[in-house]
Parts: sequence; structure tokens; C-alpha cells
Amino acid sequence: MKCLTVKLCVLVITLTVCWSISLGQQSSPNVDVPAGWKKVNAKSLFTFYLPPSAWDTGFMALDEFYQEWRIGRMRFKVVHEPMGWLSYDRREQVFGKGFKESVVEAGGRKAYLCDSSRIVKGRRRYYTDLYVGEWPQGQVKLWMQADTARPADLEIARKIFRTVEFLKP
Repeated sequence: MKCLTVKLCVLVITLTVCWSISLGQQSSPNVDVPAGWKKVNAKSLFTFYLPPSAWDTGFMALDEFYQEWRIGRMRFKVVHEPMGWLSYDRREQVFGKGFKESVVEAGGRKAYLCDSSRIVKGRRRYYTDLYVGEWPQGQVKLWMQADTARPADLEIARKIFRTVEFLKP
């Protein structure tokens, strides 16, 4: 009987230690954040990281979480639970026939990444959009977008997308 009690105590201690370790590992993002990038906590709903050169433009919304930054000449915006977004069925009309779409993961959730370019005021602009959620069914939890005149800038946006971590279901 004494041997069984000792084994049971060892099992309980082992499970408690393993459970504590697993909780600690879940709170950190599963991505490599570049050195010097700053963490943005979006009203304790989700977090993401921005390069140190990013600056807040001050644009915000009253009825939804909307915020915008500039990173060099690139505009980067974030909208949590947007009230309005592009319909999945109209994406080719808006993005153009040459757009690229891929299904990716952001913060452990299904997301749609769309890269496109179009002429705006006589100049070519490059865009990357991330729709987190079941976009084809009209359920978008998070929309992030970057646009720039230099296509190489969009790689920074894609790095930002990979740092998203949701804090609430």
C-alpha cells in the first residue's frame, strides 16, 4: 500500500510539472521575431510585432479596433472584427486578374493571403492583404493590409503577419 501511495505522489508531481511547463510555452509566439521589433498589444485581443522604424499615424476608429502605421513609405493597417470588408466573391474584380491567393496560418488560425498590384493615380501600388477567419463564408476575425510603391516592402508585412498571436478565442 505504501509503494502505491509513493508512485501516485510521483505521478501527480510529474503531471503538475509537465502541465506548468506546457502553459508557459503556450504564451509565447511560435515565430522568430526579428531583434528590436516592438510588441503591439491590440486591446488584449491579439498581439503582433512591428519593426522599430514603424510609427503610428494616429488614425483610429471609434466603433472597431482600427489602427494604422507607416513603415518607411509603406502603409500598414489592422482592423479587428471589421464591420465591412471585401466580399470573397468580388476579390478578383478588386485585386485584378493577376492577384495571388494562398491559404496560410496566422496566430494558429486559418487565413487568406492575397498579393496584388494596381495603378493608382498613374503609379503602380503593391498590396498584401491578410484575412483571418473563414473569409469565403463571410467571417473575418482580423484584416491586415499593407500597400507600398516598392514590392520588396511587402516582405516586411508578411513577417508582421507571422507574428500575430490571439489572446482571446
